[in-house]
Amino acid sequence: MHITFDPAKDSLNIANHGVSLAVAERLEWDLIWVSEDTREAYSEQRRIGFALIGQRILLCRVHGSA
Repeated sequence: MHITFDPAKDSLNIANHGVSLAVAERLEWDLIWVSEDTREAYSEQRRIGFALIGQRILLCRVHGSA
């Protein structure tokens, strides 16, 4: 899967969470647990998921048409 992201947001994510947004390309998307994020009325479709990368469990937020 091809992933695009804002480099500035990537730098912020690395600083805040120690994880680059680029790891999304290594996710096994067929094994990820995903649910629609309905907590608010967003202007775009959002999903929340949990995925394994090595020994880490990542909380993933997917925006737009993924």
